[in-house]
Amino acid sequence: MTGLAWGLRDFAKRFYTSRVVPIEQIKELRKQTGAPLSEIKKALEEEETFESAIEWLRRRGVELASKKKDRSADDGLVAALFSKDGKSVAAVEVNCESDFVAKTKEFQNLTTHLCRAVLSVTPNGYSPGKICRLSPEEIEKLKNRTLPDQSKEISGEDTIFQTVATLGEKITLSNAFYLSVGDVGVISSYVHNKLNDSLGKIVSLVSLCWSKDTKPKPGVEDIIKDAGKELCMHITASNPQYIRRGDIPDDVLEKERGILVEQAMSTGKPDHAIHKMVDGRLRKFFEEVVLMDQSFIRDQQLSKPRNVARYIEELSEEVGFQVFIGDYLRLAVGKKA
Repeated sequence: MTGLAWGLRDFAKRFYTSRVVPIEQIKELRKQTGAPLSEIKKALEEEETFESAIEWLRRRGVELASKKKDRSADDGLVAALFSKDGKSVAAVEVNCESDFVAKTKEFQNLTTHLCRAVLSVTPNGYSPGKICRLSPEEIEKLKNRTLPDQSKEISGEDTIFQTVATLGEKITLSNAFYLSVGDVGVISSYVHNKLNDSLGKIVSLVSLCWSKDTKPKPGVEDIIKDAGKELCMHITASNPQYIRRGDIPDDVLEKERGILVEQAMSTGKPDHAIHKMVDGRLRKFFEEVVLMDQSFIRDQQLSKPRNVARYIEELSEEVGFQVFIGDYLRLAVGKKA
């Protein structure tokens, strides 16, 4: 029998033997295997029994994902992609088990597609100039959407399962963020240990904003965006925890103050000396964790480096209006964001 005849026979078999699959069977097979719904439906349509459907899935390799769900995935990539006008950006962290897999073209493509999907939505709670973190529920909903830039319609979840089957490692979309500034700011980015301009091991974003009444002259936004990139490099290196002192929660600040008081009192010095010691060490604490108090990394070779607050003041003087940090993000593979 010729190849064409075999193909026609196979088509006829599929066409005439297809059946309506009970939703209960779809749910049960999904629960047991964690396989994509599209593959589950195919398996139950083509096989006569529930057990043979499971074997069909095993032959196709899609059960790999559910087998690996309890394994650790601490490596991977982060990505940042901008909208065409540069006024919105999405950032994601996609994890796998090894750096080898992270550097494969398949994993890079998956990470890029998932980041593009985040950029195509406006998350709940979005506010101009502020980093918006997608909730676990929003991430799950996003994974069920058809991914943009694909040659065929396929959901994010199915794409993840197919990539797992191809690469043989657990893969998860761990974090997703969205930032947009509209007409009141610019967004800058920096990718560290990068594979390309949008993929790497650390990505930092910052929004530099101004008042609604301000109308920057031509070319001014580019100046601010360049300054923002310098700031992103600083954020990558210095890893601040807060933008301003007022952003530190009261309980965190009181706990730190209490530790510093105990340390100072253990020296046996008089009260007035203890107060000075605590104030000095508290300033040091601010310089470590508060972005505006940190010494600007570009000035580290200078005898009197500027702090970030002074850097922003000088930028404002240069462009002729008040510029301020709207928000920032430092997203690193395997680290708490």
